[in-house]
Amino acid sequence: MNLLISLRAELLKTKRTPALYFTGLAALLIPLVFFIDVCTDGMEKENSLDPLNAFFREGAKGMGVFILPLFVILLCTLLAQIEYRNNTWKQLFASPQTGMQVYSAKFLNMQLLLLLFLLLYNGLMLLALAALRVTVPVLELGKYRLDWGSLLHINLNLYASVLAISSIQFWISIRFRNFVVSAGVGIVLWLAACFILLELHFTYANLYPYTLPVMSVFERYQPKLSSIQLTSVAYAVVFLLLGCLDFSRRSIR
Repeated sequence: MNLLISLRAELLKTKRTPALYFTGLAALLIPLVFFIDVCTDGMEKENSLDPLNAFFREGAKGMGVFILPLFVILLCTLLAQIEYRNNTWKQLFASPQTGMQVYSAKFLNMQLLLLLFLLLYNGLMLLALAALRVTVPVLELGKYRLDWGSLLHINLNLYASVLAISSIQFWISIRFRNFVVSAGVGIVLWLAACFILLELHFTYANLYPYTLPVMSVFERYQPKLSSIQLTSVAYAVVFLLLGCLDFSRRSIR
């Protein structure tokens, strides 16, 4: 059984879980909040010069600080619980797949859901902008042009910065059977990142993987953006390999 067949099996299993609904609801949060905020309070003065692109820039901050890290933490935990909840680990290990193949297929499944989340988020942001063009005509959104290059850069930046968290959280979620423990560990690590970065202003905060999505969306850290992305990718590779090795050497009941 090759990796593509294993991945297909994981995708089929995911269809029968709340993971897709969770992905859609999480992607809806920021567009909905921003739409309501602009309808009730209007656009801030500093963003009124280019409200179309400002909408995405401000949305990226909410994504990097709150939504994206929490989404990854909960998604990894949710996907790991598919086997624990149904007691199907023995069945999985009895199939003609190596441990590394099983782990890699599950990780790739999670990455596809993460990409789907970003795609839905952007689509819903565009939908929210279209609705604002009708409901708040004073913004005159029709006369502005969306910078597609900048939008692509924002999304690639968000995805690269959260890779480290995704590999670490995935390993933690497979390691711990209890949903509360695996999700709780991730949330505590994320809260620690916010404290280290926003309160302590730690010089080497960029070496702590849970700070990377937060740092990637603020202007003052833009000179370190390449370093942030490389650090995230490096963590992702290391923890993915460690997770694969750990998973292939142990039995899960």
